[in-house]
Amino acid sequence: MSEKILPSKKIREDISRGYNRDPRGWGAFVGRDDGGYISSIFTHKSNMWIIKEFAINPYRSLGCGIRTSVKDDFKSENYPFGLRSLTRRQEEELKNGNSSIIEEILNKNPISGKECNDSLVLEGPVIASDGPPVISNEQEKLDLMLRKSLNSLIHRKYPEFFKSYL
Repeated sequence: MSEKILPSKKIREDISRGYNRDPRGWGAFVGRDDGGYISSIFTHKSNMWIIKEFAINPYRSLGCGIRTSVKDDFKSENYPFGLRSLTRRQEEELKNGNSSIIEEILNKNPISGKECNDSLVLEGPVIASDGPPVISNEQEKLDLMLRKSLNSLIHRKYPEFFKSYL
């Protein structure tokens, strides 16, 4: 597997294709690093995708990412990440504020995006952390490489973000 840095959009497309082929056993982790960049990690078996992004505005971001292999398969703690369709009863329970229904929903097997024909779908869980998510030493090194690449990308595409305004 290549460890080539790609635009975050391409990495997201790769994740989506992989998820739709096999929606079981995924993990999702997100956090912000010291520079304020959003760091996301997706895992599936022995695959790991790392995405580093800078929010240009609330609707657009600039980022890069990498896909790599790891030595051991990742095992999601408790509930794996994924899409789960809701029954009408579960939808009503959530609307009425019954958050205990979430455990029942998360006990269902995740489904692919193509199978999401119902009116309401729950996505998650996503493990969020105060700092950047850290799941391995290898990932920390790749994260630093992505941060440098993202800094260069921002300087090249948006140099005005680094200029002082008087």
